[in-house]
Amino acid sequence: MNIFWLNNVHFAVEFFGAAVLVVAAWLSTDAYMLTRDRKLLLKVFGFGSVASWQLLHALDVVGESGLLAGIILLVVGLVFLLADLYIETPPARPKTFELVFVIPSVAGLLSRFFLGAGVLAALVALVAFKRVRAELNRPLVAYGVAFSLFAVSFFIGMAGTARLVPDALWYAEHAVRLAGFIALTVWIWQYLKPRLKEELLLIFVAMALMVTLAVTFTFSALLLTRLQSDASESLAANARVFTYTLERMGEELAAKSERVADDGGLADALQKNNFAALEDRAGALRQAVGVDFLTIADIEGTVLHRATYRLVRGESLRQDPAAEAALSGQTVWDLHAAMPEGLSVRAAAPIKTSDGKLVGIIEVGSLLDSAFLDGFKALTGLDITVYSAEVVYATTIAEAGSAARPVGVRLTDEAVKARVLGEGESYGGLVNFLGKPHVATYVPLVTRGAHTIGMAAASRPAVDITKAAIATNRLTLFTTLAIVLLLLVPAYLAVRKVMKEV
Repeated sequence: MNIFWLNNVHFAVEFFGAAVLVVAAWLSTDAYMLTRDRKLLLKVFGFGSVASWQLLHALDVVGESGLLAGIILLVVGLVFLLADLYIETPPARPKTFELVFVIPSVAGLLSRFFLGAGVLAALVALVAFKRVRAELNRPLVAYGVAFSLFAVSFFIGMAGTARLVPDALWYAEHAVRLAGFIALTVWIWQYLKPRLKEELLLIFVAMALMVTLAVTFTFSALLLTRLQSDASESLAANARVFTYTLERMGEELAAKSERVADDGGLADALQKNNFAALEDRAGALRQAVGVDFLTIADIEGTVLHRATYRLVRGESLRQDPAAEAALSGQTVWDLHAAMPEGLSVRAAAPIKTSDGKLVGIIEVGSLLDSAFLDGFKALTGLDITVYSAEVVYATTIAEAGSAARPVGVRLTDEAVKARVLGEGESYGGLVNFLGKPHVATYVPLVTRGAHTIGMAAASRPAVDITKAAIATNRLTLFTTLAIVLLLLVPAYLAVRKVMKEV
């Protein structure tokens, strides 16, 4: 289950709790309208404040202002409810209504108090069951069961506070909490049975909310699918931009290699086997044309000098396609992965004397390392990962919680490897990267000889796309709930008229 649906599950469960609190506030308001007892206003504002906080919790408000508002609402609500408990004379029937929602609400917001909330909920459940035994008060059974379930959910939540992503504990916590809210609903419903008007109105509201949630979640699922499709198309375009960049780089390197090969001093040093002059000239030319590496070889392909890396006696460029083409008199560029440079774009050109005699070849190139990708991202804003075969060679993406790059990590998605490395075709879709789902497009890195030597991937965390769908989801819910609240007035008047006629 992806984060979008998990977020919807969280919202549905917590919103259900908010709805229960709203019912409590509404019943307190109705009691005040009948009795005009001002002490009931403490319940009205208490439950109303806590219900407002519960709604903020359901919406996962994480901004500083939102969190501050939620804490204020919660504290004010608790103060009102505690004042009501202090000054209210307990009636004959159990009236612990105030405690039913306060404890789970506090635990829902302040996760660091899960342990204390769980203990308190367990104590309230214990007292409720004792009163059931002492007073034979069966309505309190559901009340005690509800608090027992809340206590269990708080303890589960405490055990899973260190988790980074939803896991089995997350599912268990929400499932048990939902069962607790259902038990509370059963307890409340026992007090609503004699009140047909309120029952009809609550049934109307419940049906309206169910339809609202179903329509909103369905619309959001369609929106998420569309967003993922658009993201895939955008990433495919980004990957193509990267491949075009490599092509442009190759053409530039080909021109630079010809420029170096046309240097008279270089050809003269080669012809005279003046290696000191060759080394000096090669270093100056590398700086002049601005390449990562420059290599000179003789007409047999044997490496004579490397301007960047240490020379190993007997090295040959015969296995390098670009160098092989230069030995036959051509200037070409290619993608190649060979030591000591590694994966790179390189171009080679023949070095000839003034009379056209081939005396050697020159190869220049640019590394496809993280520094190059960082520069590419600075210009385009695109995150790119380059693979040498199936291993991450360079990337702009850092591991979570650190600046380290996951270089050397192997791609484990067999579908991607079969499609890109095996068939040489592009692949787009959801993949697992660094333990997290990403929407990505992979394109093959193909040599001039049509050999796939690696891949380039443009990716985006799936959670970024999901956040956009969740934001739209919440906006739709707010709008629909506002409409439902407006419809409550005529619905209430209609129910009242029916009750008068009955």
